[in-house]
Amino acid sequence: MIEVENGHLLSKHPDKCRFPHGHTRKVELIFEASTLDEREMVFDFKLIGRMIGDFLETYDHALCMNTEDPKFEFFKETYGDRIIGFESEDPTTEVMART
Repeated sequence: MIEVENGHLLSKHPDKCRFPHGHTRKVELIFEASTLDEREMVFDFKLIGRMIGDFLETYDHALCMNTEDPKFEFFKETYGDRIIGFESEDPTTEVMART
């Protein structure tokens, strides 16, 4: 299990979730194969960091926002690459799981 500290705000939410807040995101990777490789492995786990390290670094201590949120441009100009835009949709947990 990999953990990433991340924030978001849900511009369409009628209650507290419309304000910036954070979560500890947990990422679980599952590898499956019908046969093992020549080393009797499904996957060499040292490759995981190389494969997803940059992806996880992008989300670590970043704020995810709907690009249509009126505050998006302000946050993006102020905090740069620590703001991740979700094109025309709120970054709910369900939407982020698709990413």
